[in-house]
Amino acid sequence: MQDSVIENRDYYAILGLPRTASADEIKQQYRVLSRQFHPDKQSPELQDYANEFFYRIDRAYQVLSDEKKRKLYDSYGEKAVLLLENNEEIVKRDASIDTIDDLIHTIYQRELEVKAGQSGSFTMTVDASSLLHPAPVQPIPSFMMAAPPPSRGPHIASMQIVQSIQTRLDASNTLSLTGTATAQGGQGYGVGVVAWQHMLSPDQVVTLTALCGARNKVVVEVAQSFTKTLQGMVSASYGNEGVETGVKVVKQLSDELLGMAEVQLAEAVECSLRGEYAASNSKTTGEVFVGQDLGARVSHLHTLGGEHGHKVKGEAVVSMTDLAFTGTVGKNPSAFSKVNLSVECGLRGVTLRGKYQRGSMTFSLPIQLSHFAFDLPAIAIGYGVMAVACLGEWLWCRSSAGEAQKKKKAEEAKRRAFESEHERLAAVSQQEMMKGYAARVREQEAKKKGLVILKGVYGCAESVKVPAKVQQMEGALEVTTALQFMVKESRLRLYAGSKKEYMGFWRPAEAEKVRLLVRYQYGDKVYEVEVGDAEPLYLPAFRATLIGDADSVN
Repeated sequence: MQDSVIENRDYYAILGLPRTASADEIKQQYRVLSRQFHPDKQSPELQDYANEFFYRIDRAYQVLSDEKKRKLYDSYGEKAVLLLENNEEIVKRDASIDTIDDLIHTIYQRELEVKAGQSGSFTMTVDASSLLHPAPVQPIPSFMMAAPPPSRGPHIASMQIVQSIQTRLDASNTLSLTGTATAQGGQGYGVGVVAWQHMLSPDQVVTLTALCGARNKVVVEVAQSFTKTLQGMVSASYGNEGVETGVKVVKQLSDELLGMAEVQLAEAVECSLRGEYAASNSKTTGEVFVGQDLGARVSHLHTLGGEHGHKVKGEAVVSMTDLAFTGTVGKNPSAFSKVNLSVECGLRGVTLRGKYQRGSMTFSLPIQLSHFAFDLPAIAIGYGVMAVACLGEWLWCRSSAGEAQKKKKAEEAKRRAFESEHERLAAVSQQEMMKGYAARVREQEAKKKGLVILKGVYGCAESVKVPAKVQQMEGALEVTTALQFMVKESRLRLYAGSKKEYMGFWRPAEAEKVRLLVRYQYGDKVYEVEVGDAEPLYLPAFRATLIGDADSVN
């Protein structure tokens, strides 16, 4: 199955407006941008890019200024707008907004399910321990006595289905519904979860969660970003287990090292300390926990070289009640799917686990090979299956089909690299067109001691803080001019969502962890702030780090 993504332009980001912008605000912003990027006002070497940018701005305005098109775009994306424009029957009937909405919803029901933020998992646990350790033969019962239960071969021990859907109500509110159904033996139970998340500010989020069914509980959680490297969370809940409270603190100690401390106050006090060290091709995690159990957990994930995305992982758990070791191999067949195969052996037996993830959907198949601790035959079978799977994948990659797929991937990578280079040159050209206007804004802001952007860098997390890479545009691009261009009345607003759609912004297509680093002057002080790609940025920022006085820093 081929993966495909319906790429939708973020028209609001193109115009630099929030999704709540009024019709007058859209019209006013369009006039400003169309004057700035009109092809007739650009130098000959920028004409081609200017034509492209002007079309993009004009297209965004045509959609957002039309009531019907804007409603469809807000609900379903750009493809629904194209359907409206290309469907002669709808245009001829001059259908109402509600009628168009029903038609679009029917035609694109399957795609809309994905756009609504659905995710889920299906786990089926198979007990195959009887293959290695069959039950002893039962004696023939006496007359009039009940027959012994038949010995069970491999059978399904349990199944669990989790389905979740998330809906963004507006820029500050998100609602999610989750259902869990579990069947084990002859019993089954379910849990329903409703969660409402409200963003009080870019640095503070409140989440209210209600569970009902097999578990009844109400949870209130408040998350706060104190600085760009320090976040905290406080939670309180009430349910069948009584009152529970929790505190969690996360500290980014360095670019590679993350620290985490958590305390849970319930029937017993639970405390844990966790650290993560991430390098370019590996990640090591360690955790110490104390409470109902006392122990430690350590794991190491290593990504092997090559274009297939092969990974190996080892994990060990040592505690008062458990001793277990897990080995995992996996690969990424595509950018949207993952396959893992692991063997877990410990005091609780031996389990072979297969896992396939595509997008936000996950299928897991744990197979219990033995209920005995560190059963050597079961361990041998588990790792034997893993070895056969690795050998089969290795042979397939070197077969004609594998070579054909490798060639196809190489061509796709070449195409993406070409598109990324075009987007990079386009972003540079956009900033070139912004220079005059941005310089005037900068001068006006400096005179009134307003918001002056000193430095802005957007791109891969490992590149934004390396001046040499920024200068060579290796993984990151300086966006100082683009940010100053968007400053209005000593304020800058970049709303939630990827910033790659903003004029003058670019990031590599394969970038996973993307950051925006901004150093700015406001009044007589210089500040610095860093946000993720999907996070909003409001300047002046509450959580910005004070660098010092403007005179000394400059």
